[in-house]
Amino acid sequence: MSEFLFKVITPSGVLYSNNVSSLTIRSSEGYLTILPSHFPLVTNIVNCIGHFYIDNKITNFFAGNGILQVREEEVNIIVSSFNLKEDIDIDRAKKALERAKSRLENNDPSIDKIRANEALVRAQCRIELWEGK
Repeated sequence: MSEFLFKVITPSGVLYSNNVSSLTIRSSEGYLTILPSHFPLVTNIVNCIGHFYIDNKITNFFAGNGILQVREEEVNIIVSSFNLKEDIDIDRAKKALERAKSRLENNDPSIDKIRANEALVRAQCRIELWEGK
């Protein structure tokens, strides 16, 4: 089976690197599936649950906002955060969800509603991934 190198790069450095047979991730335009020999591409990605295949086994993940870079035989995502299911602290994610909801419901003009909404989406994605939805 044909594969390509998939790397996840975060502010902490290379967080994940492995050969995969496909990658599905969400851009602002919708979900994209990258297969071996995909044309070169650079696009933004948004907070989402994505997945990749290794040896016909699916692995789901959470990716934060960032950039997708497709190169010959290599695909990189440069993201703010990345989690596999086993990396998620579900209690922390649920607390983050409640904090974000509280901020969005608050009428205080000093609260950054865009940032609060981003936190809400990140928390929802992590919870959905952990719950297997």
